[in-house]
Amino acid sequence: MALQDSMGWMDCHLHNFFVQDPDKKSEWLIGIPDEFSPDILPGWKASVCDYLKKEKDRCHYTYDFGEDWNHIIVLEKILPTDPKTAYPICVGGKRACPPEDVGGIPGYEMLCEVLVDPKHEDHASFKERFDNFQPENFDVSHVEFDNPQDRLEMVLEELELP
Repeated sequence: MALQDSMGWMDCHLHNFFVQDPDKKSEWLIGIPDEFSPDILPGWKASVCDYLKKEKDRCHYTYDFGEDWNHIIVLEKILPTDPKTAYPICVGGKRACPPEDVGGIPGYEMLCEVLVDPKHEDHASFKERFDNFQPENFDVSHVEFDNPQDRLEMVLEELELP
């Protein structure tokens, strides 16, 4: 959930993490199990942190199966904790994450083209619809983390899961 927050996504689409067990002998999907994929470990019971334990560990993350946003998540560095800091925190980033429901890669490419062309017929409406989105800008101070328990309850309620 912190990953969705750091990207500005609302956690309103199905997603999963493809992880390798620390012993490297088995692979798992963490996400939301359904009748088509009952072997998925429920994301509210399994944590990606259990599989990313040392620097350079990685997993594959897919968000929104319709738009199919695919990412490789790499544990770059383990920083010392500070008892005065409230976690999670976002320590940095490059470029803004594509807006929710932009239409996948083709929609994102079109959005970027329209935003840089003030003469494009959709320029004004896209700026308004996507809240003056600027693909090159990422501001760590704008990252806000929801309460994970509240988010989990919302997701389970929407999915009508116990």
